[in-house]
Amino acid sequence: MVPDSVHRLCMWHIMEKFPEKVGGYSSVNDENSDFWPRLNACVWGSETGEEFESDWNSLMSEYGLDGNEWIQNRYRIREEWIPAYYMDVPLAGVLRTTSRSESANGFFSHFIHRKLSFVEFWLRFETALEWQRQEELKADNKSIHSAPQLKTSWPMEKQGSVLYTHEVFLSFQKEVVAARDHCWVQNITLSDEMKIVTIGDGRKKDRDIHVSMMPTCSCKLFLSRGIPCRHIILVLRGEKQVELPVDYYLQRWEKRCKRYWNTLDDKILESNDPAMRKKIANVRNKFEDLIRKANNSEEGMDFLLSGISNLEAPLDQMTSPNKQSKQDEYEAFIGCHIPNEMTVHPPTDICSKGRSKRIKKSKEVNACKKKGKVP
Repeated sequence: MVPDSVHRLCMWHIMEKFPEKVGGYSSVNDENSDFWPRLNACVWGSETGEEFESDWNSLMSEYGLDGNEWIQNRYRIREEWIPAYYMDVPLAGVLRTTSRSESANGFFSHFIHRKLSFVEFWLRFETALEWQRQEELKADNKSIHSAPQLKTSWPMEKQGSVLYTHEVFLSFQKEVVAARDHCWVQNITLSDEMKIVTIGDGRKKDRDIHVSMMPTCSCKLFLSRGIPCRHIILVLRGEKQVELPVDYYLQRWEKRCKRYWNTLDDKILESNDPAMRKKIANVRNKFEDLIRKANNSEEGMDFLLSGISNLEAPLDQMTSPNKQSKQDEYEAFIGCHIPNEMTVHPPTDICSKGRSKRIKKSKEVNACKKKGKVP
């Protein structure tokens, strides 16, 4: 279906299993051990495959984990879960492999649970989607009709506040402030008609910016998240570009992104008839094409508006004034009438005394042992 899609394993679940798989090694459980900070730095901080492999092998050898079969298997499939191997893959803002799915699970858990009947599930699912759309509309309205607070006098930041949604702008603003306060030019090298600017930002690694028609940075933040990094921002200012070039702001992060692709309102009354749904889609596409054609011409837009107005009166005569209500839609779905009043019976009493305890994970058991408690 989507041949160019990139599939990755869940980092969160792999890292969650680490304490269980290495819990029996005394070198890891030592209170003075720096195994876990180094492991996180290796997994999350490596920027190339070579860097990850070097740090990983050094860490496992130092703590005697070379012979652990589970760790060896995770290393064999490292390209499927280590970020260093897909930093140049556009992630559309997904920083963790489970952030989207876990967020969706957390959201729908407030509306549905596994004991619901199919009809109850469908009704609650519809309610959840309506609430989600409403929250999205509120966020869109806030982004379009309010301005975030600026922290610098740079025109680039003001441009971002106009272009980006509030949520994306906060990430961009963080990079702008860091470019002003924490970044400096360390070196400039000219080679093969290419200028390479080395930027320091107070971290362990310096960044090389290849300055061309579209500067690229070794941190690859723009490639993965679509937001210009602090290093690129500083280089652009050094090149006398006070505003972001058009190639550096993605349309998907703009406030008016929906207006580019959804010219018509999304809330169209859909029919249960497949043939009618196809006709609705064709009419919608045709109207969107006409609006795009007339978008840049005031005369063309007036002509289109006049033509649509002339269609309104005869269309009212053809269509039935009767509208199907939400309740009629639900009754048609479940195949029976929904009563106005319902008798709710009291729940069946259950005995909760003496119920079994939850089985604790090995991570929790080890924590209890360290505190001297009986798990």
